[in-house]
Amino acid sequence: MKPSLVLTGGEYRSRRLFAPEGTDTRPTRAIVREALFNMLQGACEGARVLDLFAGSGALGFEALSRGAIKATFCDCAARAMAVIRKNAGMLKAAGRCEFLQLDWHKVLEQLAAAGQQFDLILLDPPYEMEKAPVMDEILSRRTLAAGGTIALEHSSREAVPLLQGTGVFRSRRYGETSITLITTSSEDPT
Repeated sequence: MKPSLVLTGGEYRSRRLFAPEGTDTRPTRAIVREALFNMLQGACEGARVLDLFAGSGALGFEALSRGAIKATFCDCAARAMAVIRKNAGMLKAAGRCEFLQLDWHKVLEQLAAAGQQFDLILLDPPYEMEKAPVMDEILSRRTLAAGGTIALEHSSREAVPLLQGTGVFRSRRYGETSITLITTSSEDPT
């Protein structure tokens, strides 16, 4: 297996990452990752980041590359977590990473029990999965810090689930993929 994903900016710019083999993981294309972080306009600097449904970890590593102080990578698949750990080691970033191999519900439960909150939550669940229950649990467990941002990658064919107290800050479409930035405050999250 050769590294096939290229980081698009920051400290690790042009470094390559491994992606899990098989069809269970849909790595975010480089053009979409770059567009996402351009939309965030510096919001990664000093941020605590949660990469939920991490897959290869590319989104979380992009955030670390662009100044995040810590990234928590979560995926229930052992193969995905092994690749994320390998990528962290290759980038010499393991000291800034936390790895949780659990399903999303158990991850959010564990993080809430530990009182952990995040400034940026990178949410890239399977396209066919209903997003509202995940977002509802993120908000009800207060996993998103005040003024924080959820970056949701989703199919361009589906509507974004907005819950009470949330709003779309920005949304962009890239073919079949859309990126929507959701915030819990009316303030600009950047």
